[in-house]
Amino acid sequence: MVGMHVGAKPAEFCDEFFPPPLDSPTGRSVGRPQTNPFAELKDANTMPEGKITEKLIDAINGHNLAPGLKLRHSGDRPDPALIDPDGQKVDAAFFREANTPEDGKPHWVDQIIPVEFKRHDSHGTYLDPFHHCVSGFTTSKGEPDKRKRGRGQVITYAEFIMAIQQRVAVFMLVIVGRGCRFVRWDRSGSIVMELVDYYEQWELFCDILWRISTRSDVQLGCDPTAVRVLPGDEDYHKMDLAAVSRPTDIDHTVTDRPLRAGEIPDTSPGPDGQPKPTVFKYVRAQFFDSINAGWPRYCLSIPDGKETRNFLVSKPSFRATGLIGRATRGYVALDCDTGRFVWLKDAWRAHYLKVEQEGAVLKQLNNGNVPFVPTLVCHGDVEEQDTLTPAWWERQHAAAQPTPSKVDATPVDASARPQPSSTSSSKRKRCVEDDEEDVPRPDGLPPSTHTLGSTCPLRRHRHYRLVVQEVALPLSEFQHGRQLVEVVRDCVIAHSKAFELGIMHRDISGGNILILPIVVKVQSGVFIVCTGVLADWEMSKPITTDDEPGGPRQPERTATWQFMSVAILNHPGTKTVEVCDELEAYFYVVLYYAIRYMKSSFDNVTIATFLDEFFDCHTFVNGKYACGATKSKAIETGQLSAGGMKVELDGPMDSLVKTLLCWFSANYHVKLYKDPSSSITTASRSTSPAAPPAPQPHNEDAPGPSATALLRPFVSRHSRGASKVTNMPTAEQFADAKAVADHTEMISLLDDASLLTTWSRKDKVGDQVPANWRVEDNKTFAQTLESIPEEGSNKRPRLSPEIQAPLVVPPRPPVTPPPRGQTEQLEGNAPELEE
Repeated sequence: MVGMHVGAKPAEFCDEFFPPPLDSPTGRSVGRPQTNPFAELKDANTMPEGKITEKLIDAINGHNLAPGLKLRHSGDRPDPALIDPDGQKVDAAFFREANTPEDGKPHWVDQIIPVEFKRHDSHGTYLDPFHHCVSGFTTSKGEPDKRKRGRGQVITYAEFIMAIQQRVAVFMLVIVGRGCRFVRWDRSGSIVMELVDYYEQWELFCDILWRISTRSDVQLGCDPTAVRVLPGDEDYHKMDLAAVSRPTDIDHTVTDRPLRAGEIPDTSPGPDGQPKPTVFKYVRAQFFDSINAGWPRYCLSIPDGKETRNFLVSKPSFRATGLIGRATRGYVALDCDTGRFVWLKDAWRAHYLKVEQEGAVLKQLNNGNVPFVPTLVCHGDVEEQDTLTPAWWERQHAAAQPTPSKVDATPVDASARPQPSSTSSSKRKRCVEDDEEDVPRPDGLPPSTHTLGSTCPLRRHRHYRLVVQEVALPLSEFQHGRQLVEVVRDCVIAHSKAFELGIMHRDISGGNILILPIVVKVQSGVFIVCTGVLADWEMSKPITTDDEPGGPRQPERTATWQFMSVAILNHPGTKTVEVCDELEAYFYVVLYYAIRYMKSSFDNVTIATFLDEFFDCHTFVNGKYACGATKSKAIETGQLSAGGMKVELDGPMDSLVKTLLCWFSANYHVKLYKDPSSSITTASRSTSPAAPPAPQPHNEDAPGPSATALLRPFVSRHSRGASKVTNMPTAEQFADAKAVADHTEMISLLDDASLLTTWSRKDKVGDQVPANWRVEDNKTFAQTLESIPEEGSNKRPRLSPEIQAPLVVPPRPPVTPPPRGQTEQLEGNAPELEE
C-alpha cells in the first residue's frame, strides 16, 4: 500500500484539517505551556515503547494540552469478542471527557483519535511505519518487514474504527520515539504528515493538540448524517420493540407443503392503507442480532428526491473487509416512517464521469417491470462526501499532470442512457468496456468537469446509500438442489429483461444472487416460494451500438474473479462483455454451490482443493494474470475432473452441469474456429458427449411443490447433449454455441431441470470445505480483481480491499479459502500481504 499514501508538510496538513478557530486565529492565548511539557522525553529515541507511552500520556493530560479531550491508555485488554472478534488493542486514544474510559480497553465505539506508539528502532531497524511511504519510494521493495508489520497494524485499527463508527475519515496520531506524525485515512488512501520532533518542536505539537481540541466530531471525521441513538432515546426503544419476535412471523423454510390456517400471514390493509407487511423470522432475527452485538446504534439520513428519510441501524449484517475501496456495509434497517424492515446499503461508490448510481439503475429496472431485482425505496449521495486523498495526490503532482482528473458532481441519470437499437437493426450491440482510452468530453459538458485524463493511482469515491424493500438470504442458504436451480433461473430471467432494456449487469457472482421467500396464493393453497433476486447493479453499464459514444468510466475495471468467464479472464481490458460471458458466470455459480454444498463423488478435502484450483487459481502469461489451468481445461475439454477423477454430482444436478458445460465448451470452440486469436489454452481438444436429463421414476423424497410449477405453466423442452470435438466444430457444436448466445435456451434448460420429479430434499449436505483446510497464499485470488499489472510486471494484480458486496446478509461471496468461521486478511490488513 505504499502508493496509497500521500505526504504532507505539517503546516499544510494542520491548516487544512486542524485550522485554529476563527476567534483565535493566532493560536491558543490562555493556558499555553511556558516550558517544554515533554522534557522527560528528551531521550525517547532510546526508551522502550511502554515508557514512551506512559510519559507522553502523562504530559498531555497533566498539562491539559487538549482541553475537553483525554488521552487514555487502551492496550491492556481488548473489547469483548462480541464487539471485536479479532481482539485488537491500539496503544491509546483520545476520547471526549464525557466518554473517557478507565478500564484500559480500546472502547473503539467512542474513540476520537487513536494513537499508536512505536519505539525508535529495533536492532538497528527504524520502526516508523510510514517512512517508506512518504520518502520518495514507489514500492515497498526492500522495506524492512518490521515497518511493514507496523503499517499493517495501524491500517487494521483505522479500518475497524471506520467499520464500527459512521465515519467519513479517521485521524490517527503515530508516535515513533521522539517523532510524531498525524495520518488522515479515507476510502482512497491516506494523507501522511511529515514527522515532527515533538521534543524540539514542542510548541508546534502543543498548538496542534490545542487545535484538535477545538474541532467538533464532524470536523474530526465523523459523519454528520449519522446520529448516534443512545439508551433512553425514543428511537432506541423503537429498535428494541421491533426486534421482539411475533407469533405472526413466518418460517421461510416451510416450502414443502401449503401453509396451515394459523401460518397464513395477514395482508389486510394497515393504518397507512398499505397491506400489512409479511415478516419472515430470519429478518427479525437478523435485526435482533444486530442491535445486541455491542455495536452503536445510529439513525442514518438518506436523500429521497428533495426530501430526506431516516433509518435505524446498528451492526451491519454484511461488512466488506478492507480500508481502501467501496467499503460496502449492508444493514437490516428499520424505516422510521413505516416501521418496516428494509435493506440498507452504505458504500463509497466509484465517483467518475458517467458512472451511474446503483439506485438510478434500479429505478430504470423497476420502471421497466424487470422481475427478480430489488425494489428501490430511496437512494442518493451522502452530502457530496468525497474522498480527499486523490486531490492531494494531484496537488502534489500537478506539474506532471497534463490533464487534471476531476469528476462530474452530477450523477448520470439512468433514464438518459442510450437505448439499444431494435432487433431488426443491423448494428451489433456491445457492452462498453473500460479500455485504456480517455473518455471524450460530451458536448455541452462544463469546462470544470473533467474526464479520466489523469495518472492518479488513487480511485475517487463518494459516499452513497441505497435502500430497497427486500431483505433476502445469501445463496448459500438454499435448501436443496432444485431450489438452487430455480433461484439461478430467476436471476437469468432478470438479466434477460434488463438486457432488453439496454443494461448489462457485468458482475454475476454468488454474492449477487440472492434468495427471497415470498407468499404465493394459488388454487391449491397458500405456499412459501423462494425466488431469486439479482442484486448489486453498481457495476452495470449501458449496452451501446458500434457507432454510439463509449469509453471507460473509471480507471479500473471490476468484477468477481471466481465467476468471470474464461474469455474475460484471458483477455482483460480487450474482451467485450457479451451475454455468453454473463451466462457462463451463472454456470460457475451453479457449479460452485453444487460442489461445495451438495452430494458428490468427492470427499471434503478433494472438494476444497477442486474449488481452489478451479475458482481461485490463476496463470501468469506475458506479464499478465489469466484464467487458472483447471477452469480453462474444463471449458476446452468439456469435462470436470479433479486428480484424474471425473466430477459426479448427485441427482439431476449432474446432468444439468454437464449439459451447461458442453454448451460453453462448444461456444469456445466455435469462437476459436472463427477467430484463432481467441484460443484459451494450448492443450489438446477432446471431449465426450454428455447425455441430456433422462426421465426418472417417481421420487418419494422429492422436496415438495416446484416453484416453477407454482409460478408458471409447464412447457416441455428438450436440452441438447454435446458431441465429440474435432478441429472444425460439428453442427451440434454450432447449435450448442448458439444456445448461449442469448438467454432463451438457458432459461428453458433451468426450467426443465427444476420441473423434474427426481430431486431430493436431502441432496444438500452443508458446507463441505473442512474448517482446518488451508491453501497456499500464492495460488489464490481471495479478493475481487480490480486491475491488471502493466506488461512485464512481476507483481500480483492489485486487488480490491473487498469482495463485491451483496445486497443482503453474510456470508460474503464465496471464497476458497477462507474456511468456515474465518475472515481472510486482505492487503493492508495483513502486513505480510503488503506489496
